[in-house]
Amino acid sequence: MDKKPILGTLTQIAEAKDELDNFILNRIGMNFGMNLSSGLHINEKQKEDYFGKILNCTLSLLKVNECKRSYVEKEKKLIEEFRKKAIGDANKSIILGEKPIELLTEADSFFTQIKSALDSLAQILNPFFGISIDGWHKAKYKGVEKSGVRILNTLNNLNEEERKKTVSLRVLIEESLDWLTYLVQLRDNPLHKGSYAGNIIEMKIVKSENQVSDVYPLCIRHPCNIIEPLSNFLNRTIHDVASFVEAFLYHSLQCKSFGGLTLHLVKEKEGEVYRWAIPQIKKTGEEKEKNQNPK
Repeated sequence: MDKKPILGTLTQIAEAKDELDNFILNRIGMNFGMNLSSGLHINEKQKEDYFGKILNCTLSLLKVNECKRSYVEKEKKLIEEFRKKAIGDANKSIILGEKPIELLTEADSFFTQIKSALDSLAQILNPFFGISIDGWHKAKYKGVEKSGVRILNTLNNLNEEERKKTVSLRVLIEESLDWLTYLVQLRDNPLHKGSYAGNIIEMKIVKSENQVSDVYPLCIRHPCNIIEPLSNFLNRTIHDVASFVEAFLYHSLQCKSFGGLTLHLVKEKEGEVYRWAIPQIKKTGEEKEKNQNPK
């Protein structure tokens, strides 16, 4: 398959606006989608399917980051408008509270695009193992519905030889079930229930003696009862998800690399941060002699 269309698509419709965009485009889109393809033990049709899913996942992650940026920008403007509204109010002391629809809309889009990225990520496994996974779906894990368990079950049901190759990938998924389930629930609540079911705490402006004394941004109350500014949570989440996607792809590729090849992270280099490497094997005396005296 010609990789130029993939490269062209990414560079034409996506321009990095910050460091995380660069991470998504280079570490995920370029490296896993293009630079490492020569080491995969799959046919051309399977590579084409793989490239398409990498592209979809990359674009979804870029949209997630764009939603986060848009949220932060809108929040700054709304807080300033809210502050002016409080100062202009006739009362000397007042507390104004609001859940701006503009911010909730960005948050909805943020979690929706995360689910889209996870769906594409799950489908990447199809050409590797000849399976049919259409998304990051729920199933029961130790009696509790969790997102991603259906993928875990599918990998567990592979034949013994294939299952052995997926050990590190299965461990990654299993260790990530709880926090990814929480993110998917945040996506599902507005979609199926119409709200975050009380998880969002309104933005507040406190005015005392004609002076704005406190400004509280829109916050989210987590199941553990910890309250966090929603903008902080969105920023932390997109970084966590991007790192998870990178790790998922890393372990997935190792399942289908040619024998004897390993994947190394090259931290000191910019651009292509991964490379295939053939481990150096010490030659025996007989092999050395054969190489020194070829027939």
